[in-house]
Amino acid sequence: MAAVEAGEVAMGPNDPEFAHILANFGKFYLDNKSYAQAEPFIKRSAAIREKIAGQDDFELALCLDALATIRHAIGDDEQSIAFASRSLNIFEKIRGPDDLAVANSLNSLAILYFEQEQYAKAEPLFRRALEISEKKLGRNHRDLVQYIKNLAAMCRKIGKNGEAAVLERRAADILPPSKKHKQVAPQVVDV
Repeated sequence: MAAVEAGEVAMGPNDPEFAHILANFGKFYLDNKSYAQAEPFIKRSAAIREKIAGQDDFELALCLDALATIRHAIGDDEQSIAFASRSLNIFEKIRGPDDLAVANSLNSLAILYFEQEQYAKAEPLFRRALEISEKKLGRNHRDLVQYIKNLAAMCRKIGKNGEAAVLERRAADILPPSKKHKQVAPQVVDV
């Protein structure tokens, strides 16, 4: 793309603003489910961020999270889990263990494990994501609903039907009447 090439010439190949531009192009393609087009932009942005800011950079963690989404979408769950795990580790290191970005990252990683039927790995991640979110938002905040539904789906899948029912009722009680609907599988939460 001419705009990217012009930006690289004007800013330099390792400029943080250029990395941000690349990430934005990648996000545009990712949002439009054009994974093959998104991946090179995100990878290049991540490489620049890592080179200029090191391994503990928030923008790098966001790029890794996007790469996890891309790899999952194209069926490479092993690489997706590796990217999601690395992103989670960065968020925990720079934001602390009780940050909402950590909760979202935990939830995303739990979903990957859930979809691979690795329930023993998924369940504690879903629980921790919900626990962090409850601490930050309160027990009845509407942004908890998806975390609660995800844990309920996990409980149903492993035969903890009583706990699942309690969680489903709790989620329903938080939602306004017009937004109540049944959740059938865990979903990513944007924080």
